[in-house]
Amino acid sequence: MGYIPQHTLDNLKKYAYKGVDKSLVSRYVLNPFWTWLVTLWPTWVAPNTITLLGLCMVLVNFATMLYYDPKYLAEKGDADGPPQWIYFTRVQVAL
Repeated sequence: MGYIPQHTLDNLKKYAYKGVDKSLVSRYVLNPFWTWLVTLWPTWVAPNTITLLGLCMVLVNFATMLYYDPKYLAEKGDADGPPQWIYFTRVQVAL
């Protein structure tokens, strides 16, 4: 006998999370996009792997920004900015 009674364990096995988002952006933009994007990934790739890949992209982008402008002088106007290709990586990470 555990901490959770048996009759509640039976109901717990039937539980399934179903998120509901009724916004127009979610319905007509995000859901079709995510449905299409899922078809690009193989089914054997775990969702956590995709999330970890996105985090790694953010960290690499942050490291390159620190490498080329460690004191953020370009934002203050005191120095030339980093190479233009770095801003392309920021756009890719945001997607």
